[in-house]
Amino acid sequence: MKIKLSRIAIVSTVIIMIGLSIFIGKNNKQEIIIKEINGEKSALGDVSIIAQDMQSIYKTSKSTINKDGISEEKFTKTTSTRYSNAQDLITNKELLDYSQGDNGTYQYDNYVGVVSVSTYYTEENADDEQKEIVATVMEENIETKEVKNYSINLHTYVKDNESNGISTTTVPIVFEDELYVVVGLDMINYNNTNKYENQTEESRLYVYKLNLKDKSAEHILTKKLSEDGESSIGYNTAFSKDSTAYFVNRLYSKNNKNETETEFQLLSFDLETRKFDTLSLGRNIDGQGLWNIFNYYLIDDIAYLIYDYELGKIFNISEIEINLNTNKITNKEIKYSLKLDENINTNDVGYSLDNLRCIDNKLFISLEIQNNTSTTWNSRGHVSQYIYVVDRDSKETLYAAKINNSKNNNITLSVVK
Repeated sequence: MKIKLSRIAIVSTVIIMIGLSIFIGKNNKQEIIIKEINGEKSALGDVSIIAQDMQSIYKTSKSTINKDGISEEKFTKTTSTRYSNAQDLITNKELLDYSQGDNGTYQYDNYVGVVSVSTYYTEENADDEQKEIVATVMEENIETKEVKNYSINLHTYVKDNESNGISTTTVPIVFEDELYVVVGLDMINYNNTNKYENQTEESRLYVYKLNLKDKSAEHILTKKLSEDGESSIGYNTAFSKDSTAYFVNRLYSKNNKNETETEFQLLSFDLETRKFDTLSLGRNIDGQGLWNIFNYYLIDDIAYLIYDYELGKIFNISEIEINLNTNKITNKEIKYSLKLDENINTNDVGYSLDNLRCIDNKLFISLEIQNNTSTTWNSRGHVSQYIYVVDRDSKETLYAAKINNSKNNNITLSVVK
């Protein structure tokens, strides 16, 4: 009897060991696949590239590329993506997540914060046609890591109901030790289109000074950009430099052929001089010309606006160089060409420039390519992420990698310094 029990125990142990081996083998399978296609990792300098397969908040596969090599972690907590300089200073996860959206980030002394302006909903005002816009602020003390939240009523009311809404872009500025927000706002009618065939009925710029201590706001001014849908400023690219806020605006008009023409403008407002200025960036006429402003980065007093990208045998990116001191375009012919490691039929794929960041005169560019030919109602085509490190002076690619997931899950890329 004892011999029989011993045999059963041995068999059971063997089965358990085989099962554990299979389980460990499956879980040791590389989920994030990184293929280096150009250059050396030393070009990253002090920057890390983090690729994450975020299956859930507590189950994330993560691979890190830095100058010392490539490392992989399994079952880690999801970390927030980072693609701007201010985000490198944020340690609080909630604030870091909040900074990823269409919210403006600011820094002064030992603080870094994020501001968003939008309409305020409650159960009491849900059916009200007019709703107040509110500034929501999260601020972290860089030294103590303490985070504070503020909700500040701006005492400005806009039409916001089933048929109408707003889109906003918020630019915070710290000027003379005071926090200001410059807000680009579009009033939208969802049911009607205007003569330019867009839903914006009116666009405005608002300027407020925020007092975080007593949670109050002072309305500085309002500037109407259009009252008949000629402008569209919400959700567009926006940024600040010193005391000036900059917004990309779309200005619509009709030509003598009754075609809608779109002029892209860089609008600016200087808090110190209270001066508005406008710079024409280019036009789109009947689908030809400047298409959009997708991204930007700053180097000293120069702004670089990404205005075009296209996929062919290589991935091409175009940018406009603007001297912010003179408010003039100094170069519109800057182009970068990124080589892919595969032959791509552009009719069969979708592609996008996801993010771009400039560090130490190098561009860190991420893009996504999806094969649409294998897309079905319950599955998507194969997706590849690319990361490039490009020298701005020589336009040469210093490092490039292609990143896939073995299960074709979404991969998020972060550039962290």
